[in-house]
Amino acid sequence: MISLLGCGESGPSAVAVSGKVTVDGTIWTKGAVRFVPDAEKGNTSTREGTGTIGTDGTYAVSILGKPGAPLGWYKVSVSSGEIPDSANPKASKPPFPARFGEPDKSGLQVEVVRTPASGAYDLKVTTK
Repeated sequence: MISLLGCGESGPSAVAVSGKVTVDGTIWTKGAVRFVPDAEKGNTSTREGTGTIGTDGTYAVSILGKPGAPLGWYKVSVSSGEIPDSANPKASKPPFPARFGEPDKSGLQVEVVRTPASGAYDLKVTTK
């Protein structure tokens, strides 16, 4: 299902963006995703999209509280939702490499399109 939303009269249209997050093929049930416009691939939007990962592994992106994201390419990051134990830092081993939390280093990229294929916005994180 695609929904079109306006971002003001002169702003870009947004389309629904949702998917599922997995870590090594297993559904990830906490944390957040961040979509950062990729200017190198022509996305000149100035707004980032974010979404919370639900207990079923799904997320939906919104920008400034409005669902969806403008069309174009995005660099994507996934945060684990793990809270480090400051009293015992060695006890908190991240569930996947920290690079996935940085859009420029994660290697995750998504092109938001009007009619995405099924699973187009699913994010696959690995522990390697």
